[in-house]
Amino acid sequence: MNCESCGNRMTAVYRQSHFHCWSCNRFHFPTEIEAAEDSLRRTGKVAEFPCPRCKIALEVGQLRDQADVCFCPNCRGFVIDCDTLGSWISELRAAYTGPDDQPLALDPQELDVRRDCPACQEPLEAHPYYGPGNSVIDTCTHCRLAWFDHGELAWIVRAPGLRRQSTLG
Repeated sequence: MNCESCGNRMTAVYRQSHFHCWSCNRFHFPTEIEAAEDSLRRTGKVAEFPCPRCKIALEVGQLRDQADVCFCPNCRGFVIDCDTLGSWISELRAAYTGPDDQPLALDPQELDVRRDCPACQEPLEAHPYYGPGNSVIDTCTHCRLAWFDHGELAWIVRAPGLRRQSTLG
């Protein structure tokens, strides 16, 4: 697949259904943002923070109609508050009724990615999410924010493992 912006070849993103152009940093997704795995609903508001990956302004939206987040309209990554992250993931995992994904190996290159926190501009810490899903997330210990690349949350939600009863309705 070739990039619509610059014409160069796009590469498939590991474990994902979308493509990335390394020449101009554009992404191609097979679905609209509202119908994607992470289901981001746009509010039309622009956030004051830059995307740690694309360096463009983040937008304010709702993730799965449950949590307010700032997300990138280009790469579809999003930032969420760490203090509510664990309970929120537990609720999403409990509400998920589809098949579990087969665990895939962590991509060690993801641990070497360096990004800055959109709020304080300090370096984010890349580390494995210490729960199901074999995903790497980026966190800021100063601001208590977590950055998820597109699809990482879906891997965590669909990962095999214990699921408690859902309170989502």
